[in-house]
This record gives sequence, structure tokens and C-alpha cells, in this order.
Amino acid sequence: MANCLCRVRIHVPVDSNNNTLTPDHYPLEQCCGHYDLQICKTIDIGTSSNYESFMHPVISYGHFGKSEVAFFESGRGSTVYSGYRARLYHYNFSADEALVRRMLLALGDYLYGNSPNRDDNIHGKLVRYGVAKEPYAHYDKNSVNCFKAVAQWAYSLGQPRLQSIYNNAHNPSSGGHGASDYYAYKLAAQYAATYWQDMGVKQY
Repeated sequence: MANCLCRVRIHVPVDSNNNTLTPDHYPLEQCCGHYDLQICKTIDIGTSSNYESFMHPVISYGHFGKSEVAFFESGRGSTVYSGYRARLYHYNFSADEALVRRMLLALGDYLYGNSPNRDDNIHGKLVRYGVAKEPYAHYDKNSVNCFKAVAQWAYSLGQPRLQSIYNNAHNPSSGGHGASDYYAYKLAAQYAATYWQDMGVKQY
């Protein structure tokens, strides 16, 4: 089966002058940023009772502290930063389409039985599922967060880099400091020049 372009999208909050928000000048919760995963293909996703076609879908975990998974079409921009400004980075990688479909099936089975909330509009589809099963039943910005979810999804597609960053961050013996090691503004400063493509500032 053919390969499929996938991308981790990194949203780094900025101010009205496009300067990155950091805890030096802003409350920490405004600075952490957000990570989600995009599948650059029209593909069926959902649960075993409700599959439907999404165009270049984005998969996101966590929504203002809620334990939920959202599927939405890329025309929606970002469901987390709606109304905010953020610098968007892409971390592109290629995955076997069979792995992509397997990951989506596994995620759909995990969400089976949950009642989705829809919020479609002219920019595309949006479906949210509340998560009642571990390990994502209890969102925790310090450990069970968007970075962990995206790192595990990417790992299942054969891309281990983010999972390694997560593991190291939560391993004190290797000098890890927890979630603060992968706040989006920190990783942008560390990796943007080598791995991430700067897509500019977006007003969501």
C-alpha cells in the first residue's frame, strides 16, 4: 500500500506583534501551546458504529482541560486556539497507509460507545468524543496531555521522535523536568531550524 503524508502540527501562541508568549511575561497556561496530528489524505475515520469520510483530517486530544478526542477537517484551522493567534509549525513524515488505517481503527475502537458531539460548518466537519477509558480518561496537563497523545499516535505510525522526547521528559534520571520540557515554545526554539517547517502566524 502507498505511503501517506502525515504531520504533527505545533501551535506556539504569540502576541499581537507576533512575539512568542513565554512565562517571563504571561501566565503559563497561555504559553504551553498545542500539538495535533494531521493525516494528509481523504480517509474514513470514526468508531465501528459511525465511520465517515474526512478531508485531510486533524486529530486532537484535550480541549481546555477536557478529556476528549476531536476529529476535524483542516479547513477548521484549530479547535483549541479558536480566537487566538499562534505560530504554526509542521513536522512532516511519511507513514505506510496500512499503518495509518490501523491506527485510526484502533482509535475508533477505543472511542466506541461514546456519544459524539458535532459542530460542522462551512469550513468542514468537526466531531468530538469524550474519552471515558484509560489512559486518556483523565486529562492532566502535566502528563496525560496533547503531546503524549500525539507522540503515541506518531509512534504507532513509525515516527518515534516525539515519544522519545516525552519519555526523556518524564524520566528524572535522564534530567527530565516533566511537561515543561516539551512546551511548544521550547521545542520550537530547539527544533524549528532542523525539523519543523515554519508556516507563519495564524489567526484562528
